[in-house]
Amino acid sequence: MNIAIIGAGLSGAVLSHHLQSDHSVTVLEKSRGAGGRLATRRQDNLAWDHGAPYFTARTPEFQQFLEPARASGSIVDWTPTISTLHRHQKSYKRLWFEPHLIGQPNMKAWLNDLINPNLLLTETEVLGITGAAGNWFLTTNNSLQGPFDWVLSTAPAPQSEGILAPFLPELGVTYAPGLTLLATTTHHRAKWQMAICNDPIVDQIILMSSRFGRLPGNPVVIHTQRDWAKAHLEQPLDQSKSQIEQAVKSLDDLEITQGILHRWRYAKVEQPAAIPFWIEPDLQLGACGDWFGLEGAESAFTSTSRLLIALKEHLMH
Repeated sequence: MNIAIIGAGLSGAVLSHHLQSDHSVTVLEKSRGAGGRLATRRQDNLAWDHGAPYFTARTPEFQQFLEPARASGSIVDWTPTISTLHRHQKSYKRLWFEPHLIGQPNMKAWLNDLINPNLLLTETEVLGITGAAGNWFLTTNNSLQGPFDWVLSTAPAPQSEGILAPFLPELGVTYAPGLTLLATTTHHRAKWQMAICNDPIVDQIILMSSRFGRLPGNPVVIHTQRDWAKAHLEQPLDQSKSQIEQAVKSLDDLEITQGILHRWRYAKVEQPAAIPFWIEPDLQLGACGDWFGLEGAESAFTSTSRLLIALKEHLMH
């Protein structure tokens, strides 16, 4: 079978990993590389993990799937010193009571191990689908790809609905957006490596130096509060950047020396879908992703695993 997978985040990587040995697989990704929300950006010898700051593995199935990456060291436990910050109030320490995982040496390194790079088309945004079952074509920003026997979308629910319209029904999924500041600081004297903030603007501050193997320097990632990001998503980025920098200074007198603001339109699922995946065997179309639940990476894995079980039943016929 010739199978197209839309998106090279966790779901796309898992699909590719399981299907590429028995089928002809093409993974189409609109960004410059795999990773999705498990993202790292590099610039001027600095690096920021500016997507999901970490992920958890609570189900035995996800834990088992991650075992090879943990054994190789491409996934490690992250155990930063954590404080809670309030404006004009004394901070206090916090603890985590379950493993929080990160990729090593960057968030998406272990996903790259799942996808054959020869199967990955980057900077290829899928805009729509034409054709019929067994003869699908995908219209992209720069070409027409196909024909494909099956098309599987792992894009965020609103994007999957747009690409696969009119076949994919509305899933009812809503996302919260996010604004993330990728910055550097002057020498950091605080006794924490990650701050959880009780603040109307800033949600988390993460020092990249707390992550083994990251590039040297003083890079810091600042995630905004969900409601603030919703209200300010469309305002000029320079204006939002200035407000975030002022909020950080008021929390911990942390001086931001430079910064790049990244806009995430689909940062976190707020209202998940009622179904774990979607498949239409007669059309040879399917979809899965983090939209199944509220656990980010683990929800994406669970959704993808269930789609794979259903898909393999049909591929064997």
